[in-house]
Amino acid sequence: MPDSIAANTGRKSAYFARNRAALLRATQETLAEHGTSATVELVAEHAQMAVSTIYKHFPNKGVLFETAFLAGFAEWEEWAQSLASSTNDSLERFVVPMRLLIKIPQTHPLFARTVALNPDAFIASVPKMNFALGPVLFDLQGKNLIKVENLSLRIKNLIMVLTLTFVEVCLNPELTEEKALAGISVALEMLGLTGKQIEKMMSTPLPEY
Repeated sequence: MPDSIAANTGRKSAYFARNRAALLRATQETLAEHGTSATVELVAEHAQMAVSTIYKHFPNKGVLFETAFLAGFAEWEEWAQSLASSTNDSLERFVVPMRLLIKIPQTHPLFARTVALNPDAFIASVPKMNFALGPVLFDLQGKNLIKVENLSLRIKNLIMVLTLTFVEVCLNPELTEEKALAGISVALEMLGLTGKQIEKMMSTPLPEY
């Protein structure tokens, strides 16, 4: 491919990616204010894009809204994993994102507001999320740090607990961090971790954020 064609293709790809990112951000902001009853026209107005441009990226409103939830979670998870990577202990590195999850209303307020106004839609999108904790847990099992049977089933249970805890944190500002972490601790016990291990990981100072 000639350099000029390659450069032009690269610019178009970058432009498309920027448009998509801006559109998803506008969709998240619209969902946080109006919920899933919002129309594509309302999203287009907020994004300052033509409705036809939105349909170049997404076939319908349902896919647009679902992708906005997935993108919001992926952005948070990438941030949480980057903080966790500064921890040398493998088990602590696994637990840090869970502890950060309940702090999303402070660290990622737009995502938290989006979930708070649309909890059912968020929960419906969860099965399509690519959680990092699955591969991490299998790695911990390979290192003999997790010793349980039916790990895949336990991962599904953990994801369910984390999802419901996160939604409750977003919906109930009165929920204390202690109560939120207590639910997560019970889920960690299902992975075969001892109370002493869990208490240590929950009390270790979080990386600065």
